[in-house]
Formats: sequence, structure tokens, C-alpha cells
Amino acid sequence: MAGATSGTLVGGWVADTLKRHILTFAVVLTTISAALLLLVALAPLPDLAVIVADTVSAADVVAVVKRAGAPLLRDVEVFDVYRDAERLGAGHVSLALRLSFRASDRTLTDEEVAAKRRKIAAALADQVQGRVRDS
Repeated sequence: MAGATSGTLVGGWVADTLKRHILTFAVVLTTISAALLLLVALAPLPDLAVIVADTVSAADVVAVVKRAGAPLLRDVEVFDVYRDAERLGAGHVSLALRLSFRASDRTLTDEEVAAKRRKIAAALADQVQGRVRDS
């Protein structure tokens, strides 16, 4: 009889421990899945490079991009400045921009983001005489 009680306690302990480990694994897996979905939702498209006169400030370019990209543009960052008179023309500079798009209520389609990028390119051309560089 003592052996049966002892076996039940050990068996119960193993089952409880196994249940806790499975539950912990499920919580960790759910957390990882949520983090991956967030990363995908925030993933930037390929960078955008714009050629402007070197008299145009990066702050002006960023302001144009933010206005044209709203409300789906969540972040814009200038991450490179390139100067080469032979390739860009005298008095011009290329600014490389990292754009991140996101909607709080849905996953954006490729076409929605492409439309915003076209609007940004048009605004840059109109407001700062910028020209988007080919990739």
C-alpha cells in the first residue's frame, strides 16, 4: 500500500511537472510568434535614395517625406550621404533614407506601400526638386 501511494505521488509529480513545462513552452512560443509578427509588420521596404541640390538640408527632405508618407509612414531616417560630382552632377548630393511603414489596424499591402513611395517621390520632385535614384 505504501508503494502504491509513493508511486502515485511520483507519477503525479511527473505529470504536473510535464504540464508546467508544456505550458511554459506554449507561453514562450506565443511570445516569440508575436515578436516575429511585429518585426514583419515593421519591416522596412528597400531603402530610398534621393538626389537633391547640396543646398537642400536633410531636415527639409525628411520633412517632405514625412508629410507625403503620412499616416502610414512611421519612421524615416537618413543613413547615408553620398557626394560624387561625376555621377550626381556638380552641386548635388544623394541622401539614402530608410522608410518604415505601418498601419495600426491592418497589415499593409505591397500596393499601399508602393503608392506611398510614389507619392513621396512626387513630393520630393515637386517640393525640393529631388530625383529618386534607381536601385
